[in-house]
Parts: sequence; structure tokens; C-alpha cells
Amino acid sequence: MKLTSLFIAAAALGAAAPALAEVAQCDANYHQEGSFLSGRRFTTYGDVQVPAAKVFKTLYAEVLKTGFRVAASDKEMGTINAEQLTNDGAQQVTIPWNIVVEARKDGGSRITVVKSTPPGYATSEKAQHTMMCSVIDSAKK
Repeated sequence: MKLTSLFIAAAALGAAAPALAEVAQCDANYHQEGSFLSGRRFTTYGDVQVPAAKVFKTLYAEVLKTGFRVAASDKEMGTINAEQLTNDGAQQVTIPWNIVVEARKDGGSRITVVKSTPPGYATSEKAQHTMMCSVIDSAKK
């Protein structure tokens, strides 16, 4: 009975499987280095079934809509270097975001997101994880 239920659930989720795999991939590839005192580096990546040129254009627009500043970009290289201006309670802090879009052989794209915070910058790992995976998720539009 349990095996039958598993097959029914798998069939029901069949259409949602690619989207779930993309979220699971972002979760599985998420990594944090460093500490509050030394500064932290957050990284993740995920694959989407959208051509790289479209992903680049979508992510560039999303970065601007979010209120970040694009410090530099290179469409040919698939890179977007953005800056998030925030306040740590005492002063304004600039948090760099680096997004790389790479074309895959199957016509899809790999999106890598890297974010660094300075020493003493308070943030939760959950918040960083959620924000970085939302970048990858926004490329599916």
C-alpha cells in the first residue's frame, strides 16, 4: 500500500518535478564560508531550462527592480556585478552580489550567485539563502 501511495504521489508531482528540482538544487548547492567577525561569503547555483540570453536580461531587470545598483555587467560573459546598499545600524554598507549566467549544452542555463558581507555585518543564514535562491527562481519568468 505504501509503495502504491508513493507512485501516486510521484505521478501527481510529475509536472512540478522540474521546478522542485531547481529549488532543491539551489538548496543543495548553498554554502556559507567565514564568520560574523571575519565576514562571510554565501554561494549557490542552480540550473534553469531558459536560454542564457533571456536569463541575463531577466536577471538584469530584476536586480534593478529590487533597488540594487548594477556596478558592472558583461552580457557576453554573462556577469552582473550588483551592489546592495543597506544600513548596519551605524553606517551605510555596500554588499556586493555577483551573478554569473552560463549557457548549458541542453539550451538551459546555470546561474551562480555569490554574495559577500563585511566583518561585523549581522544577517541570518536563512535570509541569505532565501534571497539567493529567489534570484535563481526569478530567472524562470
